[in-house]
Amino acid sequence: YDLPEQRNTDGDIAARRSPMCHLCLSSYEDWEVGLEYWGLIDSVLQPLNLCVECYKQSLPSHVDTSKMNVRKLRPYRRRLYILMEYCDSTLEDAMKLRKENTR
Repeated sequence: YDLPEQRNTDGDIAARRSPMCHLCLSSYEDWEVGLEYWGLIDSVLQPLNLCVECYKQSLPSHVDTSKMNVRKLRPYRRRLYILMEYCDSTLEDAMKLRKENTR
């Protein structure tokens, strides 16, 4: 992840930390598994950033992790996602309207 610089209250530049696993505090890189595996961990852990090893350790002992397909994800940069059911128009429509109003 390319994280921007932030300035603290004194005006000094403070580097943002990269994401970390919530359990072991190691560096976190985004990944995914199928829903059939994701639902097996405790629901309290599901919204957290977990490294693959901590995720596997959180699974019940009867789960065979050798058959699990863990896919690394690349971060999506510069994308805007809008839940469209709450919008009256698309982003494209709003930009066209803004452009017309500024003429």
